Amino acid sequence: MRLAASVLTIAAMLTLSPAAMAGPDLSRSVSAGAERGAAAFRGIYGESGISGAAEAVETCYGSLNRTATVEKLAECAALDITAANVDGQAVASLGVPAYPFFSGPQLERRVGTGMKVAGLTKAERAAFDRAIMAALGGGEEEPTPSSSTKAEVVSLNSLDGLPYDHNGSEMIVDAGKGVIVYAKPKASIAGTVKPGTVLYRGRPWSLDPRSVPIRGTAFVYKKGCAPAPYEVRGEYRGQGFSLSGAAPVRSKTSCAITGVTTSSGNARLAFESTYMDE
Repeated sequence: MRLAASVLTIAAMLTLSPAAMAGPDLSRSVSAGAERGAAAFRGIYGESGISGAAEAVETCYGSLNRTATVEKLAECAALDITAANVDGQAVASLGVPAYPFFSGPQLERRVGTGMKVAGLTKAERAAFDRAIMAALGGGEEEPTPSSSTKAEVVSLNSLDGLPYDHNGSEMIVDAGKGVIVYAKPKASIAGTVKPGTVLYRGRPWSLDPRSVPIRGTAFVYKKGCAPAPYEVRGEYRGQGFSLSGAAPVRSKTSCAITGVTTSSGNARLAFESTYMDE
């Protein structure tokens, strides 16, 4: 009986994918892989720049066909995410063009394909997302939302700003307080964002178009997730203006931030005055 039980146990283990694991084992593997990936990026970027990092990312994901482990996947994802973050920071701070390989949703697709190759289940994918961001310092591994999931909400009556349209939502732009707030969110986001929710907060600016550039923090919202902050900047142009920055990209299956983009709607927040329409 014991021999039969042992054989059944071994047989069951052999039916698992090479990467299949759970709980602490997955977290440890992700942490080890992420540390190697982040360290590898520093060396590659110093020698061959962002193009060299892109080549290394492709090579790493390609190697999963031979070594499909959680640790190897985490190494590739960390290399990918770190490179995308650095490229996004360069775009935001230096004004250089985004490197196409790291723009848009491509990073998330690469990680998702890697998860399929590694044979991760839906639950393991969600756990991997949390673990990789925790390992890279981009989020908490615990999936339970805390008080930080609450957006900043202010009283509309406390604002002295002007009405603007932002992608179909009615906004109040209060330059004197340095805030841009949702007054009437459009129907598609009304379940996530309520009136008074702060979209942007930064240093106050003058309504004079010749004033100093606007610079501060904008937020990406997803229902049930903590607001994801990112730096934006722009210049006030009266009737219309925009704020730009490298915006966070969230996983489709969790709250994890999987990278940044300079090509999404969140990367360029456009505002058009509706003051004369009222």
